[in-house]
Amino acid sequence: MASASDKIATIGTFDGVHLGHRHLLGQLVSEARKRGMTPVVVTFRQHPLSIIAPERAPQRLSPPLLRDKLLYDCGINEVIELNFTPDIRKMTAEGFMTMLRERYGITALVTGYDHSFGSDRLRTPEDYRRAAEKAQMTIIPATALDSPPGEAPLCSSTIRKLISGGMMEKAAAYLGRPYTIEGTVVRGKQIGRTIGFPTANILPEPPDTLIPVHGVYEGAVTTPDGICHKAMINIGSRPTVDHSEHPVTTIEAHLKNFIGDLYGLPVSVEFLRYMRPERKFESLDALRRQLREDLENISK
Repeated sequence: MASASDKIATIGTFDGVHLGHRHLLGQLVSEARKRGMTPVVVTFRQHPLSIIAPERAPQRLSPPLLRDKLLYDCGINEVIELNFTPDIRKMTAEGFMTMLRERYGITALVTGYDHSFGSDRLRTPEDYRRAAEKAQMTIIPATALDSPPGEAPLCSSTIRKLISGGMMEKAAAYLGRPYTIEGTVVRGKQIGRTIGFPTANILPEPPDTLIPVHGVYEGAVTTPDGICHKAMINIGSRPTVDHSEHPVTTIEAHLKNFIGDLYGLPVSVEFLRYMRPERKFESLDALRRQLREDLENISK
């Protein structure tokens, strides 16, 4: 049996840590227990495509801190975050595995069914097994979590499409949790206060976070004290109150029954349900009436 100081790992970006990722991580943890090893994840500080082809780099489903928390919740003992440097980009699969063994004490890899790595672009499991032998590494192929019949593949790109289309409940089913963004509350124009609906104007972090399609959402906001508040969230350009030539997209959350000052503080925002598209109202009174109706809908 291997020593507990030996590490068994899997490699990937793990953006969103969705149900497919959790299926793989479950196999990693199971293999670690059987072999008396420590389960770790090897991931990257930035998506490799942001270096290779920035125009194709996807927006994030989970900021690094949330991603790491979700990974630890799955039973992972350590997250090794690498910079996707030119040197790493040039490494062959054998070279990359050798580096992981020598630098981090990783002696076994659980590989996803469709995952590949290395500049030599190996194709088959047998190719990786031979490279692993040369690198003094053990390879354990993982099984895939199949999508239900007729459903889109369970992968990060599918989830991004769902969120971009406002299909938050479907996205949550693939993620295993509501889609969540994190950010800091910044000062806005404070128009919401004047009509009885004060809002927290949220600047998402990191900036490449995926923002759902414009519209009004039922959601929840967790404040720094750990309390989760029901919320009505608007994403859009506020056409009723912003008549500028180039309005910016904002994320504004009205926290139900909340009294306090959140300026400058970090919050976490869950999107539970898309309620309606954003639209321009003929007056602030008309906007106020609609917001009252929206708030009643999220309170049921």
